[in-house]
Amino acid sequence: PWVQHLYSVLEKVQAIGQKAGEGQGQPAPAGQSVSEERMTNGAAGGQTCDLSDGLGRVVVLFGSQTGNAEAIAGRISKDISSKGGSCSLLCMKDYEKIDLTLERAVIAVVSTTGQGDAPENASKFFRFVKGRTHPKTLLGAWRFAVLGLGDTNYDQFCKPGKVLDKRLEELGARRLVTGPSGAAGEHGGPGGAADEAEGGLEATVEPWVQHLYKVLDSHGWLQSAVSFPSPPAPSQAVPELLLPPAQVGKDSESANEVPDKDKVHLIQDIAGGWKEVKGGEALLKGKYGVLPRPTALNLSIEDSIEDSSEGSSQSLSFGASQPERRYPARVTSWRYLTTEQSGDRIVVELELDISNVDWTYAPGDSIGIDCCNDEEVVRKLLARLGEDPDRVVKISSSAGGPSAAPSSTAAVPQHLEGLGSISLLRLVQRMVDIRSIPKKAVLRLMADHCADAAEADDLYLLSSIKGKDRFKQEIELECPTIDEILERYPSCKPPLALLLQVLPALSPRFYSIASSPLVQPSRVRFAFSVVRWKTPKGVERKGLCTNWLHLLCTEWYSKSQMEGASSPVLNVFIAPSKEFKLPEDSSCPIIMVGPGTGVAPFVGFLQHRNTLAEERKAEQQSMGDRCLGRWRGMMMELEDETVEAAAQGLMWLFFGCRHPDHDYLYKQELERLQREEAMLLSVAFSRLSDKKVYVQHKMEEAGEELVKLLLRPDSLLYVCGDGAHMAKDVRSTVVKLLAKHGEMEAAEAEKLVTGWMHKGKYLQDIWS
Repeated sequence: PWVQHLYSVLEKVQAIGQKAGEGQGQPAPAGQSVSEERMTNGAAGGQTCDLSDGLGRVVVLFGSQTGNAEAIAGRISKDISSKGGSCSLLCMKDYEKIDLTLERAVIAVVSTTGQGDAPENASKFFRFVKGRTHPKTLLGAWRFAVLGLGDTNYDQFCKPGKVLDKRLEELGARRLVTGPSGAAGEHGGPGGAADEAEGGLEATVEPWVQHLYKVLDSHGWLQSAVSFPSPPAPSQAVPELLLPPAQVGKDSESANEVPDKDKVHLIQDIAGGWKEVKGGEALLKGKYGVLPRPTALNLSIEDSIEDSSEGSSQSLSFGASQPERRYPARVTSWRYLTTEQSGDRIVVELELDISNVDWTYAPGDSIGIDCCNDEEVVRKLLARLGEDPDRVVKISSSAGGPSAAPSSTAAVPQHLEGLGSISLLRLVQRMVDIRSIPKKAVLRLMADHCADAAEADDLYLLSSIKGKDRFKQEIELECPTIDEILERYPSCKPPLALLLQVLPALSPRFYSIASSPLVQPSRVRFAFSVVRWKTPKGVERKGLCTNWLHLLCTEWYSKSQMEGASSPVLNVFIAPSKEFKLPEDSSCPIIMVGPGTGVAPFVGFLQHRNTLAEERKAEQQSMGDRCLGRWRGMMMELEDETVEAAAQGLMWLFFGCRHPDHDYLYKQELERLQREEAMLLSVAFSRLSDKKVYVQHKMEEAGEELVKLLLRPDSLLYVCGDGAHMAKDVRSTVVKLLAKHGEMEAAEAEKLVTGWMHKGKYLQDIWS
């Protein structure tokens, strides 16, 4: 972005030291930059670079769980800066740095996590804006735009973005463009709700941000003074920059060539030297169409003379969210929940010792696990990039360089901040996701650093709008990793610092807890499927965390045959569930639908409720005569309501698997509870016969009885598991059963179910 803005400046400047443009008055004094002259003569609209709180006229806020929102916000901030705007980038947790009384534009990018929750690093900001004591004019000085990220496989699509979009307006801020809530604002434009499931985030983000830039420009927010270092005069000798051949004069007779292909531009390379090049972004755009913007260098990797602080598992935080909440937890046991006959389906249960943590959990909560990239893969990748894995470094911002985004306060990605001294091996192994599907920005960066013209051309095409079909087939469906792409393009050698800027954070993985603290307060257990699949071309892929955990367990088992082998230690934290939890009143009936590993939280539910029932029973027995109405020799009459309140509510579980002898998870535990009449159990086996039977079919079999239970005002319905198919099929089945047995029209049943979801009667914990 900085280079692109420099090009536009140079087009207006005949030479450094001459007039800075038409109508600008006297030439800039020797040693004064173009922007300094603009500040002397007055920037357009009389604007200055920064406001009194030290932030720009435009502030871009982000709330991000996996890094997508942070990356998009960073791109918006850099674009605004490159277009001449005074812009600052802030994580929402740092919102207190903003002076609310100053007039400015605030752009908010927020993702969705859990069941429509805001990311952890946005929770503090959301609590603030939701405060009910705020005056309605609190944010009256703001113009705002909200971009929400979500996935329509989940019911609470873009909920944080919608909530924020509505609340900022309630506090007096004026909406600039259409937000995720659908409200058009002053300038309308494309909707601000990006859907990962339908066309990917880019399909919404790109048109939304382009419209936003036009709106900001119309308000003069892209005309602030920006400070640039002075390039050398054109007469000064500069070394030639060897760009990829695809960028310089390739296919000069092509109809796609643009008029500026022979123009000379001055740019600054990574080492800080000035280079003279031909062509540029216009040439690339003419050939490939829309491309991701080139990555500017904002990050510095410097040698450290200090010892690295990575000796123990708890000494280095993993990921970007709340590192102070991580605790080491030792694996106490593990077992397979599937048999060898289950074939490619492997489900493992782990139990952890949490006696040394200072938090408690409840059924319905999830446990967060910090995982690692494979050490051998990381060493190979670093060697391919010409880096020493054992080199100890410090990560910092390359502040002051022309590639640093002007006025940006978050040049270093959030997950790489404050690491201290660390080896490159541990940095990439623990902090960076090198196994996820590469984004187009990554492919663009790799194209920029190919020495071979054909390889650069191929990567530019893959990252462009013209190559969207190939991107779908070769990248999204085949899921190549960064090291595989480097192997495919041998001449590609991007600098590690730039790769670290565009690769996402290695995010924690979350698993539903399958236990109750009432049973074992110092233990927690969870189950997971070992994720493996084949791409359309037959390439085997593996899930990072589940295969890593499985390997830890099998290696521990092998070593345990030798004396003195210790069990693995994991870095963990609890992710409390805000809605997917048991009701406080144990007499409320609950219906649970959880095929596969979706049964895990319900095992915790069943443990918890039955333990409470046993405790009540033991307490009643210890009361002796009092239970019979006698206390200290006097007859007492118990109220009927008291007896009813102590009763255990009905628990009905719909579970599904392939075969009763292959993958019937927690079979003994569930069937024991059924024999003891502690629950109702309906099990669907999809591979037991030629006819595939799923949980929704079992629900249809019990339709009339199920509807009677659902229509009770105190009942709750829980669904856990696959959100792409199962959860949608279950919802459709509930609507159909209500219409059939509840004597209502289909539209009325649909409206009722939607209302249940909003009110918390119909609860989901799903994934896709």
